[in-house]
Amino acid sequence: MELWHTATAEGTADAVMGTARALFAGQVTRERRAYENLCAYEGDRGSARWISDYLTLPDFDELPSGEEIALNDARNVCHSLQAKIAGRQRPKPQFLTTGADWSLRQRARRMDRFVEAQMHQPQGEYANAWELMCDVFLDAEVFGTGCIKGYADADAGRCRIERVLCVDLAVDAREARTGAVRSLFQRQRVDKDLLVARFPESAHSITLAGSPLFDSQFAEKTDENHGINLSDMVDVIEAWHLPGPTGMGGRHVIAISGTVLVDEPWHRSSFPFAFIRWQRERTGFWSKGIIDEVRAVQDTVNKHLRSMDRAIDNGSHFRVYYREGSIDPKDLDDTYEGTMVPVAVGAEMPQTVAANPVSPQQVDLTFRLRQLIFEQTGASQASATSRKESGVTAGVALRTLNDMETERFSVVARRYEQLAVDIARLMVASTRELAEEDPDFAVRWPGGAYLREYKWSKCNLEEDMYKLTVFPVSSLPSSPAGRLATVQEMIGAQLISPDAARELLAWPDIERHEQRENAEREWLDRVTERFLEWEPGEDFPYESPESFINIAAAMKRMAGEYMLARIDDAPDTVLEGFRSFIEACVELLKRAAQQEAPPQAPGLPAAGPMAPAPMGVAA
Repeated sequence: MELWHTATAEGTADAVMGTARALFAGQVTRERRAYENLCAYEGDRGSARWISDYLTLPDFDELPSGEEIALNDARNVCHSLQAKIAGRQRPKPQFLTTGADWSLRQRARRMDRFVEAQMHQPQGEYANAWELMCDVFLDAEVFGTGCIKGYADADAGRCRIERVLCVDLAVDAREARTGAVRSLFQRQRVDKDLLVARFPESAHSITLAGSPLFDSQFAEKTDENHGINLSDMVDVIEAWHLPGPTGMGGRHVIAISGTVLVDEPWHRSSFPFAFIRWQRERTGFWSKGIIDEVRAVQDTVNKHLRSMDRAIDNGSHFRVYYREGSIDPKDLDDTYEGTMVPVAVGAEMPQTVAANPVSPQQVDLTFRLRQLIFEQTGASQASATSRKESGVTAGVALRTLNDMETERFSVVARRYEQLAVDIARLMVASTRELAEEDPDFAVRWPGGAYLREYKWSKCNLEEDMYKLTVFPVSSLPSSPAGRLATVQEMIGAQLISPDAARELLAWPDIERHEQRENAEREWLDRVTERFLEWEPGEDFPYESPESFINIAAAMKRMAGEYMLARIDDAPDTVLEGFRSFIEACVELLKRAAQQEAPPQAPGLPAAGPMAPAPMGVAA
């Protein structure tokens, strides 16, 4: 087969589609495992119908289906760790420069705001990028690998990121022996009308495109629409090949059967995806998740539960033994459900024994297996079931238990933070594409109580001028009671001030009060930002201090900013702005001191200079 990334223009469509068909056909085992994992997570063996779009297993009848999971501890563990690791933090990418001048450092600071503004934007059904990240984190728990795709939406004029299922991606298993690959394929089933709107020049070919490339026997047996086609779909293959060490040889192709929609060079050193992996396999590109670790134990637990349920149902019916003719059976009709066994006259009355339908050993084994699920994953059964450990009451002790559990997942937590960094890279790359068409491309950053517009032309830094890292997230407990207890401990130890405590608490129900309390600090932040973001050729945005603010605190704050600006070799105009503000604060303090000084008594002479102290006596 011809290599798709070196194929000629005439043979590209067939090469891409043929390679994709071969790669996806070779990952049926991975798709089957994904199906079984999703069934185990959903708790319904027949609920994973999304994979029916592509799955073509000849042994479909052997797939698990029909029985619901009675007790789903695996799902509880997934939700508990999702809340603990992904739900409690909003990692923010940070652009760092080393040895850069004032101008570059300011651009890096603006890039922080620019990317943060993009992460605040809605992404499809998600309110912002962090909600999408949290959902993809759950994908990593269930399937082993969570995927996010980033691209430039030229029609909407913004960067997009979207969730992609790992089974819709394929790589060459031989190339991925150590995990690194140069080619990646994505399959999508797209409505023809949407595809025509995006590629109107290929409308005729799209309209004539045949049935989906990946036909499925599986779909016929799980068809929720009862054979009714609600949309005219076509399979689209998107393929990427990374450039070599010299930056050449990269290629990006979007194709349908028989037609190439996009064929362009690919210059980036990475794919337009951000991945988070739960537990990477020692060989290969993909990973295993929590469900892979506990699915066998979960199935055993539910097998025992179903067995005990049947035993209790069959062995707990009440039986009445009576001699024929001794009673009227109708007298027992309205008492309770049971079985009446007539005994012949003169026959010996049978002895009945109330046997326990379920053995204690089976009950103990079942609950021991449940504990094994939590032990095997490292999750706390208390947090998964929303209860407190017995005998642990102190706040410090509870946080200590939480820290011990968190250490078990510190590696996964770092991967989640790295996911935010990778998303930032996708957004920067997509922004550069949009800026080529619109040099004035800008976003609005939700800073505090106001929106601030940032233009990409004033933020852009070349990749070799910065290092991307993640801003440390809050280590305070997430619950109001936990935050209050921690902040009170810090105040008691004199580690923070009451003003800092209010800022750390940040409760929504006192948000308006905090806005008033922090309004002066917010204003000083805005003045400082305007000073620091001034560029030559612009009017300097000077603002003078008001007489009714806390002049001493404002002067101390601006003096600190002034010294930092001097250390960073800020332009003289910026330094002069800080000096003018500080001098204005000094004048306001002098004026306030004069107003507070007691008036001098009339008739008294003005105080003259002090007489010099005698020699040998300290003044």
